[in-house]
Amino acid sequence: MTHPRFRFYTLIFVTTLAKLLMNTARRMVYPFAPAFARGLGLDLAAITSVIALNQATAVLGPVGASFADHYGNRRIILFSLVMLCIGCVAAGLIPMYGTLVLALFLA
Repeated sequence: MTHPRFRFYTLIFVTTLAKLLMNTARRMVYPFAPAFARGLGLDLAAITSVIALNQATAVLGPVGASFADHYGNRRIILFSLVMLCIGCVAAGLIPMYGTLVLALFLA
């Protein structure tokens, strides 16, 4: 049987590592913003606004948690994965500014 303190430290380490990787992935797009702007024919301010909107959607986490409490974890996770897939496919296949805004909000 594992010692409770070891399990606690392991949980803290894994959680910290996961958060570090998620934050790195969310900020990885900023160096590519000029290339996105050129590809979509927009100015840099418009692209960074879209990226900021995507970052702001993290505030909706507590709302998703309350939905998970009400409807069940499995349903909300499945719904979230479907929305993520739709957003990613739309962002990749339809290179327009409005679609990009909606897709990154969904993702």
